[in-house]
Amino acid sequence: MRRISFSMTEAAFLDGSKDVTRRLGWKNLKPGTELLAVNKCMGLRKGEKARIFGPIRVVSVRREPLNAITQDDVRREGYALPLGTRDWFIRKFSRAMSCYAGTVVTRIEFKRTRCNETCGHFRTHTCRTYTMDGTFDETYCRDCREHVKTEKVLRPARGGKE
Repeated sequence: MRRISFSMTEAAFLDGSKDVTRRLGWKNLKPGTELLAVNKCMGLRKGEKARIFGPIRVVSVRREPLNAITQDDVRREGYALPLGTRDWFIRKFSRAMSCYAGTVVTRIEFKRTRCNETCGHFRTHTCRTYTMDGTFDETYCRDCREHVKTEKVLRPARGGKE
């Protein structure tokens, strides 16, 4: 599953106030795609692992200039007034991403998906057990350790990505 980082808005993501994000790139993302939310994807030190927040499902994707953001979308990005004004967000994003107010960005609306509809928690942990014909993913809820699902997947090629 492709990972998406929420390093700059970790608290807003975790408290549920963020359900929209803007990114440079991500041009081929489609609604319905499942992504794995993490604290960071790039810049990990040797031996450091990303903290997994849980799965999300893309609800809608559109390309628009950064300065087309509305005040409601600033709130949905996880920033509340008085600090989180539209102009403040445009300046903050432009500085952080080295772009301009008119830069076309990808607006991604997402929904957190629960790892387990029974317990209602979001975070999962996957243990892989390899067999002769592939792998078994055994997924458990990190919060209550309840078994979520078992699904058979193919073993990744040696040196390939999962």
